[in-house]
Order: sequence, then C-alpha cells, then structure tokens
Amino acid sequence: MNSVLKYEVFKSSWESWDKLFAKASEFATRIGRENLENISVSCCGSDQGVVTVWYWEENGPGQMFEINQVNFGE
Repeated sequence: MNSVLKYEVFKSSWESWDKLFAKASEFATRIGRENLENISVSCCGSDQGVVTVWYWEENGPGQMFEINQVNFGE
C-alpha cells in the first residue's frame, strides 16, 4: 500500500496557545506516533495562532496519490 502525507490545522484568534496545543496533542495522540511526521507552529499577524499536525495515512489499493485543493486567498 501507498501512503499519503496529510495535515490537520488548528487555528484560533481567541483561544490560548495552551488550548491550541492541547487540541493538536490530542489529535496527534489519536493518530499514533508511527503515523506522525511533524508538528509546526506559526503566528499569523499578532492575533492568530496556527498549529499544524502533519501525518501519514495509508491509501487504499490502486490509489496512488491524493490531490487536495489549496486556496491561498483565504
């Protein structure tokens, strides 16, 4: 089977960093250490925190890759 790299984004302009980290940590624990690739943190401007969990997921048989649309204008 093939694997695809995926991500889950946790962001907020009103929740504390502790709450964002707790949500990302819960998700990372749920997917398992063996699937976790990376956790990145950034701040958009002065008011929005972003935590991204990168992880591997198995594709079904015959599915070589997955394409996600990315909209940079949001």
